[in-house]
Amino acid sequence: MKERNVSHLIEVLKEADLDKRKEILSTLTKEEKELLYGKLYFERGTTLGISLYNGYASKCKWYERLLSPEYTLAYLCIKRFKCKRVLEIGCATGVFVKVLRRLGIESYGVDVSSYSISIAEEDAKSFLYNVDVETEDLPFPEDFFEGVIAIETMEHLANITFALSNIKRVLKIGGLLFMSVPRPRPEVLNDITHVNIWAKDKWIEILSKNGFRYVPVIIDYRELLKAHADLLTVIEACHSTKRNLLKVFYNLKVSKTLLYIYLLSRRRLHKALESAIQAHYVLLFNGVR
Repeated sequence: MKERNVSHLIEVLKEADLDKRKEILSTLTKEEKELLYGKLYFERGTTLGISLYNGYASKCKWYERLLSPEYTLAYLCIKRFKCKRVLEIGCATGVFVKVLRRLGIESYGVDVSSYSISIAEEDAKSFLYNVDVETEDLPFPEDFFEGVIAIETMEHLANITFALSNIKRVLKIGGLLFMSVPRPRPEVLNDITHVNIWAKDKWIEILSKNGFRYVPVIIDYRELLKAHADLLTVIEACHSTKRNLLKVFYNLKVSKTLLYIYLLSRRRLHKALESAIQAHYVLLFNGVR
């Protein structure tokens, strides 16, 4: 598919129902997917009505996204499972990979979008790989990772069976598969590459059939805030109205304990985290043979 045909593909996907979308996306080559998940998708997606993203290359926006409940929960579960080596599927610009490494966790990322990897920060790029997990083998040996993270990624995969087989091969027996996927609701369809919009039971069924055991997630708010504080202490502060107070903490180099107490006092943060978590299914699985 030549680049000038991307616009035509986008228009076809916008008009297609969910089943037709999946059929179309399942036939695309890696090169075609790279074009589809290009600059238009990430930088003007919301404006054009093709994705849920605008201004993806913005460093500040990425760090604000990183502090979302899904990433905080992912990091919390990595800590719980004592994962020393982690792979992120759908890593985009690799910010989470970079942050995990700052927290002492050996981390790598893969993404089908060569555009998103191309705009990654230089100190993250060497740990990122341009891979289509639906058609290509992951470039890692068997039983290599204690944890695999897929945040808002699985809903895009038309060939999810191959992808899960790929993940299972590199994940150690009993290792963690952390998934965050959107709950079925109308606005989710605003992304033309969303094809797996399933209820929680359906996700559990699919993963179980592909060799993963479901583990219920029990979220303790105080534990979640401690994980949130960990992330805040290793990311760069951005010039944002929402972050002005946090910049005071960075400048004073206060301890994580004081930062945690500050977060605990924010009732609105509690409500915001609860609301965001309700918009997604957060699923944990153990890899089995």
